[in-house]
Amino acid sequence: MASKAFAISRAVSVIGATAVLATGVTFAALTSNVATLSNNSIADTTAQLSVYDAPSNSFLLSGQGFTVTDLVPGFTTSAKPFYLKNGGNLDLGLSVHSSTPIAYSGLTNWADLKVNILDTYHGGVTNTTMAALIAGNVPLTTPALVAGAQGDNSNNVAGNYAVTFEIDADKVSGGTLGVGSFNLDFFGEQPTAPITQ
Repeated sequence: MASKAFAISRAVSVIGATAVLATGVTFAALTSNVATLSNNSIADTTAQLSVYDAPSNSFLLSGQGFTVTDLVPGFTTSAKPFYLKNGGNLDLGLSVHSSTPIAYSGLTNWADLKVNILDTYHGGVTNTTMAALIAGNVPLTTPALVAGAQGDNSNNVAGNYAVTFEIDADKVSGGTLGVGSFNLDFFGEQPTAPITQ
């Protein structure tokens, strides 16, 4: 009987050793391969914001602005359209900044001159003041300008915007009201939150 138990014990040991050896070989075969991605490169995406320039009939880094002749205290001016182009492959969240106007008359404070930037395609509006625009970049509250969007004066498309101005009647001093030349500089950057359309 002892010899039978020894034979069974020996058989179990051989089977166990074989199983351990087979497992070790299988494990080694599963983890010993290397997969390589070769010839990799990484490049940044492009962000190309431009504005329509009517005299050249093209989108440039700087375009001819507008002249507002209907600023009446207590009323909003007519909308002055402008068109932006996102020539890159990245949606752009927009912000705007203004240079300090060369001269002004009839205003008591830049905060009294309200500036409204309308996204005529999406229907939203960013309400701000000249003081805020002079102080720094003011983010537009409208959706990001999608990659490839190009404003167009004959179609309602993404990239179509307009600006209006207004001043309260009690914020005017003197007999004339006027603002000299200034720039509206638009900036585009990658939105930090998901874009909703």
